[in-house]
Amino acid sequence: MKNHAFLLSIFLICALLAFSSPQLVAQIEIDGGMSSTDLVDALLNEGLEVVSVELNCPETSYGIFSNGESAGLSIDEGIVLTSGQISDIPGNDEGSISFPSGGGEDEFLTEISGQMTNDACALIIELVPCGDILTFNYVFGSDEYNEFTCSNFNDVFGFFISGPN
Repeated sequence: MKNHAFLLSIFLICALLAFSSPQLVAQIEIDGGMSSTDLVDALLNEGLEVVSVELNCPETSYGIFSNGESAGLSIDEGIVLTSGQISDIPGNDEGSISFPSGGGEDEFLTEISGQMTNDACALIIELVPCGDILTFNYVFGSDEYNEFTCSNFNDVFGFFISGPN
């Protein structure tokens, strides 16, 4: 009987350790120093004619990411635009990380948020699709979400599409 109790104890300890261990998640990898053309190339697939690109963003606030799915995102690779700095993103598991990027205000974001915006980062692409369907996959994240959810201050994201009709 002692042998069964000992084996049961070992099993329970192993099960407890297995279910209480923190889950290992790989970190997202972000490369900065890219041009606006590099960002567009990483963002768009074939079937689009790019007419012009305008990047209104401080150099420390944009880049190309990889390893997104391993880091818990639903997208493995793409571009990142932030109101802070891209170096704060990998491994950020705490709130209140803030860096005034100096990106200024964006009139469209100010319009949809109803308040003045700061530290904007905007990528404006004029393109012509070669078909009748245009899709984008994106993830919006906010380091300030927990601190400012019920206040008059929060992050804002906009995806604006316009065309002839």
